[in-house]
Amino acid sequence: MRVLVALPQSHPRINSLDAAFSGAVPLSGTNGSIIRMAAQMARAGHQVTVSGASPLKCESGLVTTIQHCDVECAEFDRIIAHQTHWNGGVFSYGSEALPKVILWLQNQMPYKEAAAFLQRGRYLVCLSHYHANLFRAARFWKSKVRIIPNTYDPCFDKRDLGNPECEANRLIFVGAITPNKGFREMMGIWTAVSNTGIKLSLCIAGGIALHSHNVSMGPLGIAEASFEHEEIIPWISQLPVQYQPTFSGNLTPVQLKVEISKSWAGIVNPAMNHPETFCVSAAEIQACGKSVFSVSAGALDEVVYQGRYKVLESSGNPLKLAQRILRASLNKEQIRLNGEEARLFIRNYCDEGKVSRFWSLLLSDELHPPRISLQSLRFTNVMFDILRITGLGDFANRMANTLRRYRRTQ
Repeated sequence: MRVLVALPQSHPRINSLDAAFSGAVPLSGTNGSIIRMAAQMARAGHQVTVSGASPLKCESGLVTTIQHCDVECAEFDRIIAHQTHWNGGVFSYGSEALPKVILWLQNQMPYKEAAAFLQRGRYLVCLSHYHANLFRAARFWKSKVRIIPNTYDPCFDKRDLGNPECEANRLIFVGAITPNKGFREMMGIWTAVSNTGIKLSLCIAGGIALHSHNVSMGPLGIAEASFEHEEIIPWISQLPVQYQPTFSGNLTPVQLKVEISKSWAGIVNPAMNHPETFCVSAAEIQACGKSVFSVSAGALDEVVYQGRYKVLESSGNPLKLAQRILRASLNKEQIRLNGEEARLFIRNYCDEGKVSRFWSLLLSDELHPPRISLQSLRFTNVMFDILRITGLGDFANRMANTLRRYRRTQ
């Protein structure tokens, strides 16, 4: 099958897909997942072309490459496109291609845009049950929404990469350094930890450059200039010397694996108001055999293992999450065992072979729709099912759109 895999409409330059396949270049969770999926589909026997905002190279010939502006949809049987190629009414390569388009949602999307795509596109792929249930009231949800989790770089499953000795008192935060990835909450958590005087250190892995190629960077080179000047730098200046964080910046998967392995546990987006739809960083940390601390929001309840120790804070209060981390620091053996179990859990959840089969089944229209489980039969989801089955959800969406248009004319 001839398959086009389209990276976001705009993304940082990627010089070599082969380097990306081997984990030799830093990539965001979104771009890394898309590129890994393209390689998996090619290895499964599909003829895969990857399109990008700028010229791409693949010296190995595993996939062919093209720029977005040169795509001819008639050449492909299926098009797997990042969500930025759909604006709610127009598909970037031409709306006549929609019957063959699989729209891959890595992040949140307005309900009305997703509902509009479901009426015209082939499939809408979400990363988790939480993610899929956001659109559960929409017409065609049952027939066109599918759930396929992201994968992480295979290097995280290898225990022999450097084999660094764990620093008993070091935590690592992994993710984009932006307000919508919980970095404000992260600052509050670490301030609370520093006020206790307990012996802990913090490594911060990540930056903004992987996620936006045209942002104005601050002097630290990790975040947008105003965020650094107004919040991050004042926060650092108020921390005691022994609690000054270290910033490791944007790392390749191989480098990040080493830094995670040197830490006793990790933290990812601790923001309740910006819930994750998957969180590749959480998967990477657990693949290294470490526990992940965060909040009980979005898809983290599905992606983060906490069978032995409750590592997710349901209140979203940074102070309470800090207390949870402090208690864990006094019980490292239980956290170590939780991390070992998390490694097994995430390897099964994100198994590359299983995820590759999901995509192959989807391409041939054989992947099952989201299951209706007891966990999903919560009040809101039942109400969404009623709205969808009766058609009231579609009617309410049309009425809301009409009201918005009316208000704009006043």
